[in-house]
This record gives sequence, structure tokens and C-alpha cells, in this order.
Amino acid sequence: MARQNRLVTSSEFANVLRLVAVAALAGLISGSCAKGEEEAPEAAVLSLDDPGAESEVEQGGGSEAPPSEPESPPVGPVVPSEASTPASPEAGAENASSRGGMSGPKALDSWHRSMAEGRAGVLDLCDGDSAAALADLERAMQGESKAYRASLRLEIPQSLGSEFARYAQAYADGDVEQLATVLRPTPEPSPAWMAWTEALARIAMDHANDRVGGPAMGNLTQAMLNLGYSRDLVLKLRPLAEGLARRSGDSMEHTIYKVESGESLYHVRAKQRNAGLMLNYRWIADFNDKSGYNLRAEEELKIPKQELHIEVWRGARVAVVFAGDRPVRIYPASVGREGEETPLGEFTLGICEQNPVYYGVTPPVPFGNPENPLGERWLGFSEKTSYGIHGTNSESTIGSRESEGCVRLHNQDVVDLFDLVPTSTRVKIHP
Repeated sequence: MARQNRLVTSSEFANVLRLVAVAALAGLISGSCAKGEEEAPEAAVLSLDDPGAESEVEQGGGSEAPPSEPESPPVGPVVPSEASTPASPEAGAENASSRGGMSGPKALDSWHRSMAEGRAGVLDLCDGDSAAALADLERAMQGESKAYRASLRLEIPQSLGSEFARYAQAYADGDVEQLATVLRPTPEPSPAWMAWTEALARIAMDHANDRVGGPAMGNLTQAMLNLGYSRDLVLKLRPLAEGLARRSGDSMEHTIYKVESGESLYHVRAKQRNAGLMLNYRWIADFNDKSGYNLRAEEELKIPKQELHIEVWRGARVAVVFAGDRPVRIYPASVGREGEETPLGEFTLGICEQNPVYYGVTPPVPFGNPENPLGERWLGFSEKTSYGIHGTNSESTIGSRESEGCVRLHNQDVVDLFDLVPTSTRVKIHP
């Protein structure tokens, strides 16, 4: 009977492949590879000389039926390609774009600006190659960096643009060290730079390489805030920043101090201040990864050489504490309401008080009174003494624009900040 060629669905072709595999295991197929290729298509009334069949083998049945799910029900017939030769990566991305899928920098930007729970929806809007490349990058950020780097050595994804491919090549060739060299800070961060900087920070810190991961975290945090990323996305970085603080002693410059009998962190702090280094006991404890403040005689403490500074982004309502270029705390904040905006510029902490009294009205409102808006701590600015950073008597309002111009934090956060930074700490407030 004459052989008739026809179009087949991906499901039918998968069935053929399964039949061939079963026959091979049973010893029914023998001889050369050429003979196997000749017999298997006959059973399916399929000629491999058919351009449509060749296209389906190569492309996995089109976007409706990816190779990883051969049993998915077919959506429609496979359309033969116009040419029997494989398309270049650039041509593939162009064809995907013609179907309406996102790719390149647009796909990267949409994906990276989305919360984790929304990224799957972004992938649904991307073409197949771009979605796969983004999913692979996310898995690398979640701990599968070794497998990701191995895959990059085999093939560098092209669908997300040439800049993304360049960073991928640097990571494949030289791990995080070479990637850090290529990802230098830039005044105009691109989507590829943003995504790879986050990948660098997370991968380096997963491997306890805070010397690389710390600065990458700082670059990422500042760029996200300056580019108007959502505050919720920035606040998702809090655990990374706090973990970085507790491991800073492994990678930042320090001196060694041997504890004397009867000394506490308060004594150690006082000695450092007398020597001209403005530190607070919480920063010394974090730097040494200590959960408490107890010391023992002859214990060797690492004393950080790097003092802390605070930066506040008024638009995002976020405050960040930096040790040099590394974020060690990220706090949600409230700022001034319209007409009483929080002042922009650079300030220094002056008077810092526990249990503050509110003197903004007459008579003053004592600490503990529900009408006292200052909460549990006050860290005032030397240059504008009526402004500062303080706690709150209304925790639910943190994140809003409702203060009289001060920066408000949750009470637990302002207590943490009070223990972390000393007077004379620099504060910079951005728009």
C-alpha cells in the first residue's frame, strides 16, 4: 500500500515514540539506526521526509504542547515550518514576538518588578524561550545555582537580550567573582543589570561569600528604591539584610579586642568611642553574630571599623541602615503628610532618648500616655531639632504619609535602631 503523508499532533507522535521504545526493549527492533527510523514512522503513517514532521520533532509540537508534557491534549494541528533548516536564536525570538509573547528587556523588567507570587503570571505573558530563561534564573536565586551555572556552560540564553547574555556568560566563565566585576554600579541600571545583581547577591550569600554578596545587596537596594520599585518588594529584602549584618565580621575590616574581666558591651563601646570610633553595642553584637550582650573574660571581639549611616526614601516610606555600601537593616516607615513633608537633605542624630516626652503641645504629653505620638524612642536631628526618627502610638499607620514631618517606625524597629546607631550618625533623606 502506498505511504500517505499527513500532519500529526504532538500527542500522536509521542505515542509513536513510546511504541518504538517498548519494541526496542522487547528486542523487536534490530539493525542500524537508519532501519529504526524507517520502521517507526511507518506504523504511524508518517514520513520523516515531511517538513511538518521534522518541525514537530525539533520544536516539541509548538507552544501549545511543550516537550516536558508530551501527554497534553493537542490544541490544534502542527503547522509545517517554511524552511527545513533550524532557525537561529534571534529568529526564534522574533517569531515568538510575532505571536505576542514578551521577550528581552521588557520581559525582564516586568518579571523583576513583580512579587514572587505574581511572577508566574508574568511568565505566562512571555514567549517560551524567555519564560524558560526567567524560570531558570529564579531557581538559581532559590538555591539551585550550581545546576544553573552548569546549564549556562552548555547554552547561553539569547531571548532576554544581549546584555543578559553577557552577564550569563561572565557567570558561566568565572562564577560570582567574575560576575561581580562585570556588574559594576551604574547610574542608569537596566533590567538585565537589576535581575543579575539580585542573582549575584543571593547566590553569593548562599555560598557565604559576603564580600561579594554584601556590596551587591547594597547596589540592588539603592537601585530598586531609586527606580521606584514597590516598597513591598524592597521590604522582602529585610531577612537578607539582617543576615548580612550578622555575618559582617567574616568579610568586613575590623580589629580584635580582648575582653577584660567584668566588662560588658557597654564598657567596650565606651572605650571605642574614647578612641574616636562611634559605635553602639547592637552593631558590635551583630558584627560578632552574638544573640545577646553577655561577654566572658578573654573573649576576642571583632570591632568593626565601619560606622553606620541611615538613608530614608520618602516616596517609598522605607528607611535603610548601611554599613558602608552594605544594607544591614531595612525598616518600613511613615513620613510627613501633604503640607508637612519630611525635610529632604542630610542630617546628623543629636539627642537620642528612651521613653521620650512629647513637647509638641502644652502641657507636654508624658511617655506611656496614648496621646504621645513618639512611641518608645526619639532620635532627633541636630540641624532641625523638631524633626527626627521616632516610634509610634499607632502601629497600623506605619507605611503611610501621616506624620507632622518626622520619620516614624514600628516601636520594635525604633528600639532596634536606637541600640544599633549612636549619636552623630549621618542621616540622608531622599525624595
